[in-house]
Amino acid sequence: MDSSGIPAHLCTRFLGRKIVYMHETGSTNDEAKALARSSHLYPEGTVVLAERQTKGRGRLDRSWHSPPGGIYMSVILRPAIAPEEVPGLSLVAGYAVALTLRKDLGLPARIKWPNDVHIDGRKSAGILSEMSVGTEHLDRPEVSYVVLGIGINANVNTKDLPAEIREMTASLKEELGHELDPNLLTASVLNNLEPAYEDFAGKGLERILPELSSLLAYVNEPVILKSRTPGDLQKITGIFLGVDKEGRAVIEVGNEKRPYSAGDLSLRRRDSEHQTT
Repeated sequence: MDSSGIPAHLCTRFLGRKIVYMHETGSTNDEAKALARSSHLYPEGTVVLAERQTKGRGRLDRSWHSPPGGIYMSVILRPAIAPEEVPGLSLVAGYAVALTLRKDLGLPARIKWPNDVHIDGRKSAGILSEMSVGTEHLDRPEVSYVVLGIGINANVNTKDLPAEIREMTASLKEELGHELDPNLLTASVLNNLEPAYEDFAGKGLERILPELSSLLAYVNEPVILKSRTPGDLQKITGIFLGVDKEGRAVIEVGNEKRPYSAGDLSLRRRDSEHQTT
């Protein structure tokens, strides 16, 4: 990884035009949140990039193992959207990553709702979006900034991962049989992310929804959704129909189509339940 080599591959106006690089950090999201408070020094599109994280994390504070060889970056965004719209950014990032892996590398990447990218059912990338909400207008909260964390198992050796997640993880290097240029891959993701983000910031998911939907995993398949709401854990079974324009998972339960805004989605097997996290 060489942050000075990334700009040569960029076609963006603002994403990645300022890069803060470090060899190792606890969490690129934490670093980016600290920097995002200084909007005049770290404008929208600033990328925090590290070759290794010691305290990487995913959704619901799950650990994200970050050995050498991965791409760990966090993008500072300042969208003029309502706080309830921010979760849709995870899908936008997943779309950009999946598109990159498919078009540039020829890998059968798919978006696993709400925030992962899978190859043949194994996780190749994960997304974590975190926001800060301004308090100036209590009756109408506004997003101050969003930090969009993206972790990609680019040149990771899966043998370096804990045994319990090894078989559920896809390394791009191992899928292709050769190492990747992490600078080129990072730039390609940002090149695909910028137009998708601008569409989302202007009109929500609606404009990219058709193409995003074509990349979703599990569509029209029987699934289990473990829906987590404060003080409640539900287990829903049904047919996954895709996502709506709010980014919610739409599941057919009996004769009803129900939207869910959060939860863990997995395929339902006849002989067993196969849970991917």
